[in-house]
Amino acid sequence: MECKKVQEWLITDHLDGELTPAESSSVRQHVEGCAACREFWEAVRGTLEEPFKGISELQPDPIVWQKIRGMIATEGARSEGWIEKIGRALEPVLRPLPAFRFAFVAAMVLMVVVLVKWPLSRVDPAYTYVQEQMSFMGELQSGDPDLLNGDPDVYETAFEDIMK
Repeated sequence: MECKKVQEWLITDHLDGELTPAESSSVRQHVEGCAACREFWEAVRGTLEEPFKGISELQPDPIVWQKIRGMIATEGARSEGWIEKIGRALEPVLRPLPAFRFAFVAAMVLMVVVLVKWPLSRVDPAYTYVQEQMSFMGELQSGDPDLLNGDPDVYETAFEDIMK
């Protein structure tokens, strides 16, 4: 294991007790065998761990937590989007009947699918015609003398090539 990775883990995850048992064992074995990492660990413990050993956890007054909860609730209500508002409004209707809830969700999904797919499945003939004409005009701009002279056979061949 690399010393740099071990030292990173010693400062962060090892101190917080967030290493897996396998990682913790690997770090301990490395520190026991590496003088530089052992010295680093002693410095970390002396600086970051030892001064805080005897200190108990401070708990704020309950009124502080009440104010924080009130501010969170106010902020949550203020930042509520239109989807959350609709969901909150429909909650009393959808809660009592699971079958109705399923039917409602299925209808919404079906409606979204229809609205998304319907315009794409219908091809407008005018759009197709204009698209074909634009492609043909692009071919005419290429400067091919047979196309520019108006030979009908060349037009037909060029049009078939475009449509492929």
